[in-house]
Amino acid sequence: MPETDDFSLEIEQFIDWLSVERGLADHTKTNYRRDLTQCAITLRERNRASFTNATYPDLAEHLNTMRKKRLSPKTISRRLYCLRAFYKFLDGEGLLQENPTLKIEPMKTWAKLPEVMTPDEVETLLKDQDGDTPTQIRLRAILELFYATGLRVSELTGLSVSDVHLDMGYLTCVGKGNKQRLVPVGKWIEPSMTRWLEEGRPALLGEQSGDALFLTKGAQPMTRQQVWSELKRAVTNAGIARNVSPHTLRHSFATHLLQRGMDLRSLQEMLGHADVVTTQFYTKVEPEHLKDAHRRFHPRG
Repeated sequence: MPETDDFSLEIEQFIDWLSVERGLADHTKTNYRRDLTQCAITLRERNRASFTNATYPDLAEHLNTMRKKRLSPKTISRRLYCLRAFYKFLDGEGLLQENPTLKIEPMKTWAKLPEVMTPDEVETLLKDQDGDTPTQIRLRAILELFYATGLRVSELTGLSVSDVHLDMGYLTCVGKGNKQRLVPVGKWIEPSMTRWLEEGRPALLGEQSGDALFLTKGAQPMTRQQVWSELKRAVTNAGIARNVSPHTLRHSFATHLLQRGMDLRSLQEMLGHADVVTTQFYTKVEPEHLKDAHRRFHPRG
């Protein structure tokens, strides 16, 4: 794709706007850029010079191309959402005579329900972690922290020691869109976290320095792939016949709290799900309310 054509310039203007005005995560912007680049290919084939002179039939053909490639309805719906946001931006910049996406009806999608462990399976997984080596101590702390907080794996690997406040019952993390939030943790996690901080982590850190909460044997911050690998091995060793990922623990955390009666507003805050569109429908709740809700409704609370 030529670097200086109108398609490229329009995409980069949109990505810059997302960075400045929306503060979206890098991987989200990467997905948007890829989706729009794919659309540009179709538009070129239809002899369009830019996104601004594309018509409804042009975009409909792009959607039909995705269907012919047998992309999932969820993927097509996501790309359509990207197009709508992009053309809304172009319209706001005064670059359109007519917004062609307004004629496209939204797709009806049925998302696959997330895999969720039972409380008994979680208990089996956590109780199976009784090792005394630094990496075993680390694994127990990671698994308990996942289930205690519902963190995304990227949020967990991004934690620093200074983010954890066990004495006050919460931690702070940076989620999607580089937004920081406060997440309560139950007192039941204190033994495993304290042991990691006082025994396991110093043993791996050695003479080196660093503030990352979870470290490798080389005293480097753990990556998402390393956490995933450790979890898969732990699930297998515990004899759990289920495909479990870090996000499975996150879904399990949320599902178990809802099943036990937690209100959606508190859970929304804990998970960091709210974005510009959804936060207007939810009332912000105080940290003390979050901590009390977590304590009352978490299965291990």
